[in-house]
This record gives sequence, C-alpha cells and structure tokens, in this order.
Amino acid sequence: MLSSSSVPWQRQGGEEYSSYRRWGSAAWGLTALAIGLTHFDAVVPLHIVLLVTLSALSAIAAATMGKLVLTPNAADGSAAFKATALRSIVQQREVLCCLLIIAVAGMAESNISGMLFLYLRTEMKAPETTMSLCLSVDVVSEVMVFTFVSQALHRLGPWWLLTLGLVCFCVKSALYSTARSVYGVIAVESLHGFCFAPMWTAAVHLLSTHSPPGLHTTAMSMLWGVYAGVAPALVGILSGKVLTLYGGTGLFLFSGVLFGVSAGLG
Repeated sequence: MLSSSSVPWQRQGGEEYSSYRRWGSAAWGLTALAIGLTHFDAVVPLHIVLLVTLSALSAIAAATMGKLVLTPNAADGSAAFKATALRSIVQQREVLCCLLIIAVAGMAESNISGMLFLYLRTEMKAPETTMSLCLSVDVVSEVMVFTFVSQALHRLGPWWLLTLGLVCFCVKSALYSTARSVYGVIAVESLHGFCFAPMWTAAVHLLSTHSPPGLHTTAMSMLWGVYAGVAPALVGILSGKVLTLYGGTGLFLFSGVLFGVSAGLG
C-alpha cells in the first residue's frame, strides 16, 4: 500500500520508483533475517514482538501518507466511482497487457516463494534459518540492482526491460532445478535482484505512464494485487501437486515454463 501510494509523488512514468523501492527491499531483508534468527520457544517470542511493532509503525506510516496523497476523487468511495476507475484503467491496452504478463509471472514466482522452504526442509533437510538467509540474499541483490535499474529503463525501454527480467527468471528457475545443495540454492537466490527489479520497475513505469490521471495509486494497487494475490490463489493448489508428484526439479521447471510464457507475452 505504501509502495503504491508513493507513485503520485514521483515524476511521470515512475522513473524514481526504483530509488524508493530499494529501501523497502532493505527493510524487508533485515526483518526476514531478524525473524529467522529469533528463538521461537521463548515465553514471549521475539518474532511476535517484532511483528506487532512493525505492524504498528506501518499503520502510522500508512495513516500519515494517506493524509498527504489524498485527492478529492479518492475521497469518493462509492461503488460507481470504483467501477468507473477500474474500467478506465483496464481499458488501456498497455495496462491490460502488462497486468496479464505480471499475472503469469506471479503464478510462476508463487511456485518458488511458496514451496521453496518446504523443498529445502523436506528434500535437503535444511535448518530453519535457511529461508531467512535466502530472503536476505534476495534483498541484497534487489538493493544492488534497484540502484541502477532506472538507467537500464532509459536505455532499453519498459517492454524490453520487462522481458529481460522475465528471461532472467527463466534462467533462475532452471538453475534451481540443477542445485543439489543448500549452498547451491542460496547462490541461485543471489540472482533474484536481476530478475525482480527489472520486471517490477518496468511494470510500474508502464502502469504509471498509461493509467489515467489521478488513478496511478489505484493502478499500482491493482498491479500488486494481481502479482501477490490473484496469481498465487490461481496456482496455489497446483504447486503442491507438482511438488508432490515431480519434486523440486519438476516444480522449478514448471515455474520456468510459466516465466517463459510471460516473457513471450511481453
């Protein structure tokens, strides 16, 4: 929500988005590492205290940002206004195409993010802290790539940058299927920034550029909702079946195929 709300502050096209987004990635990674290193058997588990504190801070930040970016149109919460806003967004061909691509990519990524920990625990017998370490490695690479990805956006354009990120996701999925140790999986995780940062920056640029004036925040919320909400819901049950029947190799190859389809759509 905060990420979506920051878009109206930025220049048309969201060129500054990657600079803001890297700080969110850094905070996410530090939190994941802190929770992963927490002792869960304490009387008052530290991870519960940490989550409650961060939730309170997020609520305060959301309330503050809501006052800053609220516009007269946004105050209209009627169903008619919401329907008109959504219709005006999806009527843009570029926006609809981008949302479709991100939906397929979200299905592929949810295969990995939703089942990677189970794969590490069951097939590789990895310790509990491994997943938090993987997330932290993810974030380090994200912060690095988000730092310079705006330059790639200017050089390649949004559609080529989007395709580049999806192709990198295909390569990453294939490398997962060849990893035979926990350290191999962690090494593959270091490529995450080269996959997610280009894809997400390009998608934000496309929606920010082509969404109707005054509806940028709504468009960004739709983008995240499709990627992290609709897509995982559509593929969630299938992911478990694929992991059970074909193991981690089959799951990661399946994700690679979905990323390939999304890259082809781009």
